[in-house]
Amino acid sequence: MALPPASGRAGEPSATESAAEAPVSGRTLYTERRFVEASRVFEAEGTDAALYNAGMARAAAGHDALAIDRWTRYLRQADVSADERAEIEARIAEARSRVVTVRFEAEGEGVARKLVLQRGGRAEDGWEVAWPAGARSVEAGLDAVEWAAVLQGEDEPRSTRVLVRSGEVQKSVRFAAARPVPVLLRLGPPQARRRGVEVTWSGAGELPEHRRVRAEVTRYELPRGVWKVQARARGFLPAEEAVTLRAAPAELGMHLQRDRPRAARVGLGVGLGMVSAGLIAGGRC
Repeated sequence: MALPPASGRAGEPSATESAAEAPVSGRTLYTERRFVEASRVFEAEGTDAALYNAGMARAAAGHDALAIDRWTRYLRQADVSADERAEIEARIAEARSRVVTVRFEAEGEGVARKLVLQRGGRAEDGWEVAWPAGARSVEAGLDAVEWAAVLQGEDEPRSTRVLVRSGEVQKSVRFAAARPVPVLLRLGPPQARRRGVEVTWSGAGELPEHRRVRAEVTRYELPRGVWKVQARARGFLPAEEAVTLRAAPAELGMHLQRDRPRAARVGLGVGLGMVSAGLIAGGRC
């Protein structure tokens, strides 16, 4: 399971390091203490064993956050013995003691997203953190270095830079709020709007928005995410629609249907009233 011993830690490879060299194996790079290069070679192999080796190389390079990710994925994917699992979990615990916990915050949405973290802004030195639907924050342990953080799962990904300093215990980073989405709601028929339609938008982790609408077209500015819109008017059946708002402007039409049984009851009541009035009038004759 273990790689050949390679004492000490090496820094990042310089930009001038032999781009023209013939390809070498990750094990060779590891024994030469070129740990970052070795880890990238292992990660490109895509096998379970290579994930373990990539974690070893990342840890030797001082990339504890990436080592934790590689080893965690290895334990999740590979068939390992109890002793091997205990050994790797001990390595993970040791690496976690050296990273800084960073809380990433963003407006909640009704769709799952992912947080992409890149050490030094390099795509090959990164990993992904799941961001559950509706969650307003996730946490990740990062090394003391600058990171690029990208929140994906939207039409317009949001990004920021995070400088983690040695000695920090915990820090928080908040993504800028995405621009609200312009929404046009078209309501019909005119008879429903005459007395006003009660319109309620709810969802996307926001407080419900209520309006009494009489206009055919109403404009809203709403955060992105999954919304439910409900419309109610006297004498009409309630209507409900679900809509997912993204970056582009949206338009939604709702046409309420008459409540036929209620209309029949109203008509019957009026008719009985007229008959009663006729009987009373007749009795007085």
